[in-house]
Amino acid sequence: MCLGLVLGIFASATGAQTVPPAVAADQPVELRRLIRRFDFEERKGGNFEDMPRHWFAIGREARTSDASFLKKNLHDVLTHRDGFPNYASIGFDTRQPHGGEYSLHLGLNGGDTGVFIEVGAVRAVPGSDYQITTLLRTTRLTHARARLVAYLIDADGHRIDASLAASKPVQTDDQWQTVSVHLMGDYDKAAWIGMQLEVNQPELAPADALGKHRVLYKDIRGSAWFDDVAVWQVPRVSLGSQSKFNVVRAPERPELRWNVRDVSGHELFADLAVFDDRDQLVARTQRRVDSTKPINDAWQPELPRYGWFTVKLTLHDVFTGDRIRQASTMVVGQALVKLLWLPRELDVSHAQRAPFAIDATGMDAAHLRLLPVLLQAANLDAAILSCWEPATGRNDMGQRQELLEELIEPLLSRGGKVTLSLAPLPGELVKAQDDPGHGPMPLLVSAPQLWRPYLVPLLMRTGQQVRDWQLGSTDIEGAFALSDLKGLLDTIRVDFRGLAPDPNLVVPWRVDQARRLPGQDQPTFAIQVPPNVPPRHIAAHTTEWSDPPPARYVLHLRTLDPRVYSTSNRAIDLALRMVHGWESGAAGLALPGPWTTGDSRRPEVQPEAALGVFSAVTQRLAGRRAVGRLPLGDGLQCIIFDKIDRSRSRPGEPTGLLVAWAESATPARARIDMLLGGKPVAVDIWGNRRSVPLVDGRHQVDLAASPIFIEGIDADLARFRAGFAFAPAFIESVQTPHVCKLTITNPWSRTISGTVTIGDPTHWQIGPRRSSFTVASGQSLDIPLNVHLPVSEVAGLKKIVARFEFTADQPYDIDLEAYVEMGLRNVRCDASLAVERDPATGKDDAVVTQVITNRSDKDVSLYAFAALVGYPRQERLIPRLSPGESVVRRFRFPGGAAAVAQHEVRAGLRESAGPAILNKVLTLDAAP
Repeated sequence: MCLGLVLGIFASATGAQTVPPAVAADQPVELRRLIRRFDFEERKGGNFEDMPRHWFAIGREARTSDASFLKKNLHDVLTHRDGFPNYASIGFDTRQPHGGEYSLHLGLNGGDTGVFIEVGAVRAVPGSDYQITTLLRTTRLTHARARLVAYLIDADGHRIDASLAASKPVQTDDQWQTVSVHLMGDYDKAAWIGMQLEVNQPELAPADALGKHRVLYKDIRGSAWFDDVAVWQVPRVSLGSQSKFNVVRAPERPELRWNVRDVSGHELFADLAVFDDRDQLVARTQRRVDSTKPINDAWQPELPRYGWFTVKLTLHDVFTGDRIRQASTMVVGQALVKLLWLPRELDVSHAQRAPFAIDATGMDAAHLRLLPVLLQAANLDAAILSCWEPATGRNDMGQRQELLEELIEPLLSRGGKVTLSLAPLPGELVKAQDDPGHGPMPLLVSAPQLWRPYLVPLLMRTGQQVRDWQLGSTDIEGAFALSDLKGLLDTIRVDFRGLAPDPNLVVPWRVDQARRLPGQDQPTFAIQVPPNVPPRHIAAHTTEWSDPPPARYVLHLRTLDPRVYSTSNRAIDLALRMVHGWESGAAGLALPGPWTTGDSRRPEVQPEAALGVFSAVTQRLAGRRAVGRLPLGDGLQCIIFDKIDRSRSRPGEPTGLLVAWAESATPARARIDMLLGGKPVAVDIWGNRRSVPLVDGRHQVDLAASPIFIEGIDADLARFRAGFAFAPAFIESVQTPHVCKLTITNPWSRTISGTVTIGDPTHWQIGPRRSSFTVASGQSLDIPLNVHLPVSEVAGLKKIVARFEFTADQPYDIDLEAYVEMGLRNVRCDASLAVERDPATGKDDAVVTQVITNRSDKDVSLYAFAALVGYPRQERLIPRLSPGESVVRRFRFPGGAAAVAQHEVRAGLRESAGPAILNKVLTLDAAP
């Protein structure tokens, strides 16, 4: 049988993830940690019974000669367990062995099926951790799932319930798969190890929103095979930092603290590595450790920047032996933790951060108690909390009330905000719903006698402090479908106002659902933005919510699937969702719990990367609103934000913020290159700051897919840039005068006056080149221009550069840029340049290919041409091109390969009887 297994991940004593030994068959040291193994090859040793030694079927009488078997409590419980019919097929099987001749088969025949190992078969040592592994293969399981369950047993044969660990229910589609669980040695009374191998039908989850309306499908037939059940003794490993939540804020530096206890007494080798959000190694330390005594150690890694990191501690068992001349190692354990290192807190008030909330609905009570301290560590001040848990009963309301008050008080005392959500509903209310898909609103109106015992105590005691009450989960789309939504809300509002002074109802919605309820007395809407809505589309989805009268809405942002997208891409996507959502005019942004929770016996919360991004971007956006867009060119995006209340700023202090990123521009063009005013500082999505250099009077910032936040800019100057425009944006390439205009907008609170001089393009005839202007505060001015294009002008995007000299709150002397496209509206010309070998001459020719399409509704007559230095100009007549018709014209320059390596090719079109002319310049590098 194969022992070369790579075993699965399990949770350590601190909730850190840990990996058990990975051993190879040619390493005899494996026997030092392998406590017991069941390979089910007992027929070779004389066991001709249906069942392996020490294993018994769950739910049926045990076949054993041990008269005291049922005197052990666990044996009695498992052999009389309901739901496991005694006619299911269980026992040795030769159809699906793994490596040997036999495996253990569990066959479904309705109900569940399973086996357990008798008390006393596998001894446990208190204080030692164990890893239980098995190979599993399932077939024909559509709804049922197989799993491995393990636990510790005391000397009296009672299961230590707190030690129970179960694998995830799995079905393997006829493939062998390793399944494992980890047992923590925290129990002094542990004497034995218990195991169960099971195939279970689906059961109704207590928190299922559909409750009694959920239809559960079950399998009548199906099979699972188990093989190589092994019990390994592994080190007890814990890994963390000086922060209970592994959230560290500057000026503190992260200090990693780890301890190991290994009752085997073997020498260990520890490898501690830190990886960033791009999975790049950024710090590492290695050392030998003596495991004859508990190990407690600490290390302060030199991290290159703020951000989110994965810390991985790997333990190797160091060994030598007579058959091994050199020291060797094998992995006997790993611990994984997530670490968030945040920059120093900025001067942003708690009230300004209050619109940015963490959605903690559905979080269990044990982990919920950790929330206020975690939010404080992450510099966040708002949370959405569940009024109840699914298991909350009427008699539990006093305890639940105390917990909520314990959570609410620290948040509100520092100027934060709390929203209480009616999701998930207690089990009694779930069962009473006629249609759970519509949420709790119909029930609040139709069955006050049911909900009042749950909600009245909360409203009366917390309604003085908490104003916002969310009527269900944003994961349920049903509020939109309610026919009498306004009537339901009016009734609920009257009920709530009788118990709380000024309640604000929050209605769950989806961003792809149309707005309803026009009128003045509107609720707040909690609008879910699912991952399939790209960040750039958020504004389009929310436009109608800003129409008069504008609705108040909070965007609940869902992040990308971690199984599909990398951590870095998910972080960038979340930052863009926040930026676009805040630009849309949302009253708030909410993020569902950006953490993972540890073992329920030791409640812990570990930060996900989303928590760091949400914290850092909140610091940038809090207290600011979008005031415009700054055009940077194709493929680049830039939003201007300014402080909502400038009066709180010091005189002369720059209040503006630019958020810029490259959406599709090439790296060569992905740059801000202009005077931004003030003393700008660039900040990334994790809060890392760097000054922006001033080169020849212009600030330069390279852009990428991840947004950059540029603080300390002159917001009015940025808005002045954004208000500068050249019109029309498209100029027809014809040899007739063009009437154009420059537009100037004054964002300052005073009148501005000065001069504007048009520089580039210097070869265009523009009149006038220089103009004086005076613009009142908040007003715009159009300056008319006459433009003549040169005959040789090449089609494409053209940059208009204008030098402004004026006085506002201070003197300004700056260049502004605008872009205009030049071409033919009604004719499209796609041209390409290539080098082709002429079979007749053996020479490499230069070949220009033009595809010409008539996009107008009339016939056109054209000349197509191409010119290369050293060759005669070539022309081809297109006497009549009908609407929608396309033609191809080719121009060959014999032996022109050498010429196009040194010179560009000029190609294009001209009207045979008109002023239009289109020029294009082709090079080999630029050819499509």
